[in-house]
Amino acid sequence: MNTFKTVNQIVAFVENKGISHFFDVPTMRFFKSRVQAGVYGDHGQYFITSERSPSGVRAFTIRMVEQDGHVSTVGDFHCYSTLARAQSVARTL
Repeated sequence: MNTFKTVNQIVAFVENKGISHFFDVPTMRFFKSRVQAGVYGDHGQYFITSERSPSGVRAFTIRMVEQDGHVSTVGDFHCYSTLARAQSVARTL
């Protein structure tokens, strides 16, 4: 299992695998996504993103990088209305 200490390491790992467009600039722009600083979990496999909905509301989602390079959603998309709440939950993973 890979261990990540930064979000930049996660981005490099996913991009190196070449199977996911999760961090591609056009994808991030389309979903108005931002990757928050910080990694969570025993191996740093969890991180937090935020996306702005068409109504203009920004909400937060916990993500997990899989060993094959895919990024999955932990819980529900847009589950957290504040970064502090998403971070609080991510710290328990």
